[in-house]
Amino acid sequence: MSFKNPWVGYLERGYFQIKQKLLNKLRTSNPEITDYSESNVFVILISIFAGLTEQLNYYIDQLLRESFLPTARRYSSVVRLVRLIDYRIKAANPASTDLKVTLLDLDENPYELSYGEGETIPMGTRIEIQGMDFYTTRDLVINYPHKEGWVPVAQYTKHQESHNFSSVEPGSVYPLGNDYIHDSCSVIIETQTWERVDTFAMSKADDKHYIVDIKEDGIAYIEFGDGEKGQLPNNGDSATISWRSTNGKSGNLSSGAVDIIDTKFGDDGDLTYANKINIVNPNRFTGGTLFEGIEEIRRNAPLSLRTLNRAVTRQDYIDVAKMHAGVDKANVSYDCGKFVTIYVSPQGGGTASLALLDSVETWFEKFRMITTFVDIKSVGEADLNLDVTVTGKLHMKVADIENQVKTALLEEYNYRKADVGKAVRMSNIWATIDNQSQVKFAHINKLYTIPYFFPSNHNTELNKNFTLKGTNIKRTYTLIFNSGTSWQLFEGPFLEAELTTGTEYENDYFKLTPEAGAYTSDNRWVFSVYPANKDIEITPNSIATLKEENLTLTIKETLS
Repeated sequence: MSFKNPWVGYLERGYFQIKQKLLNKLRTSNPEITDYSESNVFVILISIFAGLTEQLNYYIDQLLRESFLPTARRYSSVVRLVRLIDYRIKAANPASTDLKVTLLDLDENPYELSYGEGETIPMGTRIEIQGMDFYTTRDLVINYPHKEGWVPVAQYTKHQESHNFSSVEPGSVYPLGNDYIHDSCSVIIETQTWERVDTFAMSKADDKHYIVDIKEDGIAYIEFGDGEKGQLPNNGDSATISWRSTNGKSGNLSSGAVDIIDTKFGDDGDLTYANKINIVNPNRFTGGTLFEGIEEIRRNAPLSLRTLNRAVTRQDYIDVAKMHAGVDKANVSYDCGKFVTIYVSPQGGGTASLALLDSVETWFEKFRMITTFVDIKSVGEADLNLDVTVTGKLHMKVADIENQVKTALLEEYNYRKADVGKAVRMSNIWATIDNQSQVKFAHINKLYTIPYFFPSNHNTELNKNFTLKGTNIKRTYTLIFNSGTSWQLFEGPFLEAELTTGTEYENDYFKLTPEAGAYTSDNRWVFSVYPANKDIEITPNSIATLKEENLTLTIKETLS
């Protein structure tokens, strides 16, 4: 149907455009009107209609914008849109980290266990940190001859309530709050455990299924079937509902926030042999979030539709990992075989704790192929070091040039824009600098990266001092802890050197001092060193990022 309005076209949408188009048309169609002042009644009427039309156009634009996932701005609109594809919005994820636990004697020195002795911190031990409850998610056993160990903890609060169903109808819901932890709910009705599912699409009338759905208000609700897709509880049934809640981002404490010395662990965890216990967090707490926001839903909803709840291809594994509530970035080592290694980075960056890695591994149980086994590892950050000389344009000040270039580089190569295994190209660095309005040209003096020491057969970070000297080709090394203070360093399959804890080893390419830590025999770390001033093809388990302290800028003014 063609547009037949002779007064206003479809391109005139604003008040002034509409008003001017009407006045111009009026001059042509009614030349006897000569007074176009703002006090003229015709002009007043035209102004009123122009204002009303602009308002209607605004509502039409709003309605259209909220009808599509990429453009919607209201949370309620996004929730309604993803409900069309039966996407289940992810709830909160607890902050977590790995705590270093050291056994102490009465004088608070490391406690020496005797042969056959050991201390155990059981899974589920509560530790209060800055007024929040954290629980261990694994057992920690420290046996002779070790004095310390690592245990993962996650921040959450336990809830359990009784509920009697007095009036049950299709669509009835039970609220769990906006701090509910994803997949943490269990429902027992009349001694029978009901199954939590993601959708009622496959449920039969007699299936004891329920879903936990986040509504437009951001609150998680338990919802039962309608009697045809999923069974409804009977009136008078009694239920026990258990779930966990979290403080979300408030639990993302900084490194060093925990330094506890006590004579016991948790509420009643008495020590058997040691006199005291010291608990610290060398790594910051990460991954704490509340329910999915608009941008997370925009990213994850299409991924769920593309994978159809199955991980088959390499990209499937990456997409499914990203859909976990606590995961931000992911990469995969995938060889179309039986074993898949998935590298994940928690929300907000940092090192993924053992608690998060275990959670992601459990998450994959409902997605992976039955013949495929997944291994979840943490992504590590490889620090870029960049030295650049920049010549500014005519009469530009040094401070202004430096500020513009520094801002552009730190924005382009920060964690938010980086991706796991993404190569660093020198041409992209040049382009980032040259595109700045105050820059005439630039020269990269030095570009290199400090490698991430990847724990290949365990999850313990390496305590070390490392200095890069340089190499002409990429070289990959494996560092193996034997026992006591003994280490071995391999380049590829060849033994290069025997190392000792606390003693510096130096070759033509780097200096390395392994420090003491909670290691066990045959712990291995793999790292790669790269040539300077060349493109860096980063390993698939690393994210290359640039921090301000690793950026050196030399600015030259152009005065004439």
